[in-house]
Amino acid sequence: MTDHHAQRYRQITEVLARHGLGFGIGVAGLHRWLPVETGLLGHEQRAEPYTSPEHLRLALEQLGPVFVKFGQVLSTRADLLPEPYRQQLSLLQDSTPPVPARIIWG
Repeated sequence: MTDHHAQRYRQITEVLARHGLGFGIGVAGLHRWLPVETGLLGHEQRAEPYTSPEHLRLALEQLGPVFVKFGQVLSTRADLLPEPYRQQLSLLQDSTPPVPARIIWG
């Protein structure tokens, strides 16, 4: 594995953990001690807790265009995801922040 791949895997893990989506966080029982619901780990803070579907959408946005596209596809799959998740992921269809061209073209 190259350093580039290792850095990307680390980045993906950090984003998922920031949104409470890291498998290890739940298994280890650390979720209750990590303030992921209110935005204290690097995303916008707000008074009401973020829902799990919102965390998933935010994580996919932060991870970039390939992950956004995956979320867009999932938003159309009623056979795979419950409505609250599909509703949040459908926001990726129209409300996705633009990605700078330098990131897309490398």
